[in-house]
Amino acid sequence: MSGVQVRTQDHLRSKVRKKLEPLIEDQKLLNRSLVSEMAEQGYIKLIKKLGADKIIEELKASEDRHENAMRKAKSFFKKASHTSVAYKKGLDYIFSSTAEKKITSLKCEEQCRTWAEKYAEREVQKTEQGKELAKLEALEEACDDVIMEATTQNELTSKLSNLLSQGAGVEWTNYKAIGYKPKAK
Repeated sequence: MSGVQVRTQDHLRSKVRKKLEPLIEDQKLLNRSLVSEMAEQGYIKLIKKLGADKIIEELKASEDRHENAMRKAKSFFKKASHTSVAYKKGLDYIFSSTAEKKITSLKCEEQCRTWAEKYAEREVQKTEQGKELAKLEALEEACDDVIMEATTQNELTSKLSNLLSQGAGVEWTNYKAIGYKPKAK
């Protein structure tokens, strides 16, 4: 059984989070920017590698022709509907609406972008930045384990201090910030 009270454990968990969360968030931001760069570069390569560039171009050309034909049809039927009251009342909604669900070149490009981003996320995990994030997250988990497994408070704070200083270069007690100098033993 742990000799450390629950409220002390909660306080120490909170303190660990305050010290590690800024480092983890900074690393996540760096990784996100790297993912974005890699995804954009990988997107173009992925499209060509899969052969999707030909399909997307073909869809774009087809969509352009289709859009022109739809505009002509709408224009024609709207004009024709003005020639008779019966025609005007009987004009189908499709000739006055723009809502239509279909597979488009844009949707194909979005799918390739999604795949490129997922691939880039996996690749970033292999870089130094990705390894640094994994290290910080593992350090946070190790600190949680120490908090839950410690039997005395002195043992707990010394282990946490040691873990944070070696793992992330963070001081457990930052005396410099408050201008306090502890007495040497």
